[in-house]
Amino acid sequence: MHKTFFLLNDDFKKNPSPGVCHLLSSIMYVMLNEQGIESELCIGEVQRPDEPYFDHSWIKIDGKAFDLSIQQS
Repeated sequence: MHKTFFLLNDDFKKNPSPGVCHLLSSIMYVMLNEQGIESELCIGEVQRPDEPYFDHSWIKIDGKAFDLSIQQS
């Protein structure tokens, strides 16, 4: 699981792109399932403080969110 997370995270850091959350979350979901790791693909609307809502995707494993596309550089 850690290898998958860090592989996708390293690629995102090298190639940041707006809206990539859906692609990253989908890829991570498939890769984790192929490894036998149960995860949940989450898609919904989120909001940053004082900004409008926007569509977003992330993964949950054992109730914990794994979100590669929201991070500080």
